[in-house]
Amino acid sequence: MKKHGVVIKDSVFAVFKWSPNEDKLLYLAERQEKPAEFYDADLEWNDTEKLAKLKIGDKFKVVESWGEQCVEVKRPIISILDINEEKIDIFDEEWMDKITPESFVWCPDNSSIVFFGLDNEPFKLGRMFCDNRPGTLYTFNFKTKQLVQLITNPQDECLKNNFASFNQLSFSPDGSYLVFFARKADGPHSACFALCKIDWNSCDKISKIVVPIVDYPTNENSFVGIFGQYVSNRPWGNSGQIFFFTSLSRSKTASFLSKYFLNLTIYLLTTILNRLLVLTNSLISNIFCLESTTNFE
Repeated sequence: MKKHGVVIKDSVFAVFKWSPNEDKLLYLAERQEKPAEFYDADLEWNDTEKLAKLKIGDKFKVVESWGEQCVEVKRPIISILDINEEKIDIFDEEWMDKITPESFVWCPDNSSIVFFGLDNEPFKLGRMFCDNRPGTLYTFNFKTKQLVQLITNPQDECLKNNFASFNQLSFSPDGSYLVFFARKADGPHSACFALCKIDWNSCDKISKIVVPIVDYPTNENSFVGIFGQYVSNRPWGNSGQIFFFTSLSRSKTASFLSKYFLNLTIYLLTTILNRLLVLTNSLISNIFCLESTTNFE
């Protein structure tokens, strides 16, 4: 029995993530839809119930997608491949009519996930090059099928700053912190992001800003902010105190790390260290730049 439609493979919504126990594989696929019929089909017009199930007249109805390079992403559902049970579980929940999930990460409990939920209303717009589409963070438990919205507490720094677009979610190795990038849902595409964290062991799960958005660099050598960030599959150091990511830095792509994550220290890395330069910045008091003989061009 075919449980879902085509597996989503684009560079925005596609996800293939193993659970912490490596016994389940999370992926996204299109909802399995019955073929719609047109009015001139050979049908039993007196059977109104059957006509409703066949979606008569909907054959050429436009179904919104997420635009350029995401035209196949229309009504995605969450799918779990269970290796031990040798089965696929489908989660086609009612809330998915209003929310399109992306940017997934497994929670440490092995039974739930955190994801960025895009708002489907008032309508879907292009997503591929548009990191300013609004939504928020959610948790979803596969056992209870409970959906919980994060960033709702008035003390949330993300909420105070009107952040409504999130990506690159990652848990620290010990599961204590959820780290992610955030920005406002208005303004230009590819604008500056903030690096944020949530203490996952806390009851209220309030978000904190680690590296804020930089409106203007203070000088030609200062930290310009986080742009076009990328996080690898294993971005953490063994200690759980170092978080690696890349970002555009003026005309180059640079690698950064946030060391002693609670103390707001960020470093610019290259492959060969030959000099440590302490920089000043009006927004972050302790920013360091590690310069190297290797450039990023």
